[in-house]
Amino acid sequence: MWMTANIKGWASEAGKTALVAALCVGMVTPQGIAEGPSDGPPSGPSSPTSTHKFYPLTDDQRVLHALNRLTFGPRPGDAERVSKMGLEAWFSQQLHPETIDDSKLTAMLDRFPGLKLSQSKVMEEFPTEELIRERADRHIGIPNDPVGYAIHSDLIAKYFDERKTSAKKEDGMGGEMAPHSAGFAKRKGTISDADLQAMWKELMPDPHGFKTKEEVAKIGNKQPPIPAMDKEDAEAVMALAPQQRYQRLLGMDPLEMIAFRKAIKFERAHEVTDGMSPVQMEAVQAMNGPLQTIREEAAESRVDRDIYSERQLQAVMDDFWVNHFSVYAEKSQPEEYMTGPYERDAILPYALGNFEQMLVTTAKSPAMLTFLDNWESVGPNSVKGKSGKGEYHGINENYAREVLELHTYGVRCEVSAEHPASKLDPTCGGGYTQQDIIELAKCFTGWTLDKTSGAGVFDVGMHEPGEKHVLGKTIRDGGPNEALQVLDMLAKSPATATFVSTKLAKRFVSDDPPPALVARMADVFQKTSGDIKSVLSTMFHSPEFWAPNVYRAKVKTPIEFVASIVRASGAQVQNAAVLVQEVKTLGMPIYGRETPDGYSWASSEWVSSNALVSRMNFALVFSGGKVSGLQPKWNSLLGYGDESPLISSPTAETEMALENLLLGQPAADRTRSSVLTGYKNPAVQKVAGRKVTGATTDEDGATLMSLASGEQGAAINTMAGLLLGSPDFQKR
Repeated sequence: MWMTANIKGWASEAGKTALVAALCVGMVTPQGIAEGPSDGPPSGPSSPTSTHKFYPLTDDQRVLHALNRLTFGPRPGDAERVSKMGLEAWFSQQLHPETIDDSKLTAMLDRFPGLKLSQSKVMEEFPTEELIRERADRHIGIPNDPVGYAIHSDLIAKYFDERKTSAKKEDGMGGEMAPHSAGFAKRKGTISDADLQAMWKELMPDPHGFKTKEEVAKIGNKQPPIPAMDKEDAEAVMALAPQQRYQRLLGMDPLEMIAFRKAIKFERAHEVTDGMSPVQMEAVQAMNGPLQTIREEAAESRVDRDIYSERQLQAVMDDFWVNHFSVYAEKSQPEEYMTGPYERDAILPYALGNFEQMLVTTAKSPAMLTFLDNWESVGPNSVKGKSGKGEYHGINENYAREVLELHTYGVRCEVSAEHPASKLDPTCGGGYTQQDIIELAKCFTGWTLDKTSGAGVFDVGMHEPGEKHVLGKTIRDGGPNEALQVLDMLAKSPATATFVSTKLAKRFVSDDPPPALVARMADVFQKTSGDIKSVLSTMFHSPEFWAPNVYRAKVKTPIEFVASIVRASGAQVQNAAVLVQEVKTLGMPIYGRETPDGYSWASSEWVSSNALVSRMNFALVFSGGKVSGLQPKWNSLLGYGDESPLISSPTAETEMALENLLLGQPAADRTRSSVLTGYKNPAVQKVAGRKVTGATTDEDGATLMSLASGEQGAAINTMAGLLLGSPDFQKR
């Protein structure tokens, strides 16, 4: 349920009036729950625990329900378009995304060229810190093309500069060098300026080709110049036309690049690439941090797809499966490079396809191999296992355990004589034992990574030979085919059909889905060999999906909330990074679930007083256009035209129009009362501005928009923000 605790504490911390606390308390408890029987169809949201008499959904409610459950939220005009097209025709079209023109999203994603590269190409063009360290410390040559040369040489110079800085900070502490901001490994001994110059002289990259250690020795005692770069020099670079600026940056001596970065203030860093092409922007960003570049592109493209894709059901299912086959990006540097290709290659193409195909592609993917450690799993009786080398550590059971517990069967059953491992225990996910996990792990030995390219490969020298016995079946010695045989068995299991169907029903229907619905979905799952379209169609055409008691009964996850708030407002995203950060602030960082179980779809996981206040803060700051790169146009959406002055004195009629626009239906009475009470309060915007990362604020931390500042339109912005932050909008 929506919690009311700590609201007064929040208001007190902000130093605002009791009105703010009352406003938030009014927003916390939804209407239509345990308020007694109704004599007519409820106008506000309802809950499975409500004592209302439930009436069949109207045609308009059915359209709104479908848009709220099968998309990331309706945009202005979506309900009318779906009604005109017909709900059945719209759903059928969404099941076949290849028939839907998604060129707008494709054009948007063109600004992320790195996302189109193969896994091995990503690792090559966006070098990891480990690769930079290796090339610096072992004097390995670097690429000689202009972009590759600039990226590698700048990162090597940055590495040496940070070693020097860290060494100075740690001097006198036993010579041990602490880790620093770039995350490089510890090194013994301190490094003086002279040492730095000597190392740089020895490694000085040659723009005419690769540099070997022997070639480095011919350089002699020539010292590279350390250029001066003051603010005026840096501003001259910034003033250049985009193409000239790009060429100037590529041509900078690495030490000059270090000086340039230090001369440009952090808040102006994004201006360095203004006006450049996507490829140029990516190259310049990679000179400073290739890992950050590729990581941000993956997360931002995910948000862009959720907001702008016309293939909304595919986007929603992509979100579902990325969570089902969850990986944690920050486990290691290589993992962060792998998440973008993982979603693009192993998840998205199969999001509405065949479950077994997706099960296999995720198992083989570098991201999953790395996250669950299968890449280093070695059979004790394999060639490499018998080699006696310390680098081989035996069988790793992590993936074998999670593919059973989290991807297919579900939580392990207690096995007894009455319920042997070869039989499915109907009371739980599946009857498997610890020995089954060990045997399955043996089947997966040899599924590893190419250390150079990062691509997934099979290494027969790591594979455990001999027969295996998994879930009562004998798996004959067959190299990589052993794991494929087991995955086929898992994908076709009744336990898997039930487990996956239950999770789908929890995501789309209710936190406690009706067993009869799950049974029908699981039956279709088995009969169609895991055809996801057929399972979703069964759900869509079931009465349980349209039951009045599940209408508006699910609570949006943070990524659903952020995407839906932008879609509802019609705002154009210029910088998705701020939305990625907001999703993280709200507790659901993209690729950020540390444990392999994925985020919960249950409402209870996302509902608390603090969570609602955080959402309210973002809604208020967003609605006022004070989030970088986002500018909602309430006048235009309300039919007044873009050029009309902002509504300075909204009325109750304005609020009702906003309800219809943002909620698709009338708000609950308590919500409407709170909005009409709170939209004139100047404290509301000031409190929110201090809490939202990326909000445009003044020196006191208050947003530059409030009634107190006299900015025109503050009232209509606040009114819209209060509705977007209300429980009515949080429910889908």
